[in-house]
Amino acid sequence: MKKRKYLVILICLMFFVLAGCTVVDPNNQAPSNPNDPDINEPSNPGNENKDDKLIKNRNVENFVSEQGEVPKIIIYTRDNVFPYDKENYVKGTLQIVEQPNEENVIFEEAPMGIRLRGNSTYECPKKPFRIKFDQKQSLFGLPKAKSWVLLANYYDKSQMRNYLAYLTANKLDNLDFQPASIFVEVEINGEYQGLYLLCEQMETGTGRVDIEQDEYDQANPTAFFELDFLDRILADGLVENQSYFETHGYYFGLKYPDSDDITVAQCANIKRYVDRAFNKIFTAHNYDLVIDVDSFIDYYLINELFKNVDVVQTSVYFYLKDGMVFAGPVWDFDIGLGVVGKNEHSSVYEVYQRSTLWVKEYSRYYKALFSDVDFLNQVKARYNEVRSLLAEVFDELKIALDILQEELQRDVAKWGIPGELYMWLSGEYCTEYRELKTYDEHIAYLKKQLNIQFINMDKEFLNK
Repeated sequence: MKKRKYLVILICLMFFVLAGCTVVDPNNQAPSNPNDPDINEPSNPGNENKDDKLIKNRNVENFVSEQGEVPKIIIYTRDNVFPYDKENYVKGTLQIVEQPNEENVIFEEAPMGIRLRGNSTYECPKKPFRIKFDQKQSLFGLPKAKSWVLLANYYDKSQMRNYLAYLTANKLDNLDFQPASIFVEVEINGEYQGLYLLCEQMETGTGRVDIEQDEYDQANPTAFFELDFLDRILADGLVENQSYFETHGYYFGLKYPDSDDITVAQCANIKRYVDRAFNKIFTAHNYDLVIDVDSFIDYYLINELFKNVDVVQTSVYFYLKDGMVFAGPVWDFDIGLGVVGKNEHSSVYEVYQRSTLWVKEYSRYYKALFSDVDFLNQVKARYNEVRSLLAEVFDELKIALDILQEELQRDVAKWGIPGELYMWLSGEYCTEYRELKTYDEHIAYLKKQLNIQFINMDKEFLNK
């Protein structure tokens, strides 16, 4: 059966989002802080680029051909070498074409390098990739950049968790840059690789986390950093107190400024701002002077709704701007919503599985924030404001499934369900997830988990 179009529905949804968005007044400039006399208090943060936000709101339907087929990325590498590690880019070219008529070129062939990426996903049979063009390129109308990501979603057999989370995050107006997510099929050196999610790389620059400075500003520095495991930070070659730092038992790897462009003194200066922010968070006192509360709330809602297991300890991004720490972008949801949990072999994720509000209960900094009744009330107000928008996730899922019928069948035919189980993380699948045998069962399970999260969040935050 031919794939149906949902243009009218999409236009209505977009109109609803545009009409329903409220304008949040920027924070007033805070007075000087006698406890931190040498650190400037935050100034008014700038507004996000609304046009870019509308681009990111597009769903899978916006990228299909007239025949309802998703685009294909065609990659050829020098000497037909397949990417083999995370350090070395294999040189080649990339082109994007419409399907089924591959003569209709969406993106002209351009030189680039391709390498593997990811942490636990790096070991999967279906490989995730990072693309780096020789020159900045715009793909599908998104802002120009050199680096792009192809997510394999191997652990998530529905292949929908990352897509739905990123699409939903881009609908929330208190989050700035959030990655776009575009379904594509990928072919490398003539061999079909499967259905992938094309995303923007987590990095700074115009159209990404837009905080770069011409010169380091000691009085008002900017930074982009990731909360991560120390062993991963060290494996990336980061250096303590120059390209990574610790506060309150958390380790943060600097993504910007680059380690080649920052001094120890500059890193110490950035660390002071982050120290101050988390000091205020953990005392639940005057944190609104040093963190952007609105971004922390929207970031929380996305991660709680998709029950992001990683968000308490890894793949958590923040940035520093105007003296304030902002939460985001959101990232990495492929093992959330019940993928991992207690099983007959292990109980590593047993606590996660039985939790109701995982982020609120087990993220130490969110737990501290929720100890303040004002923060709890702000979360409740925001949840009531955007709940109907969050609930659009079920409509978005229906649209995606209707369009991706054939692509999903091809991917399952190549990679299987449940897939290889010899990797460490797939050994942590919860028992119920592991017993799912068909794609339809995986979708039913995903819907069930989303419904559970809405029930839990409604009980905690929804005004009756």
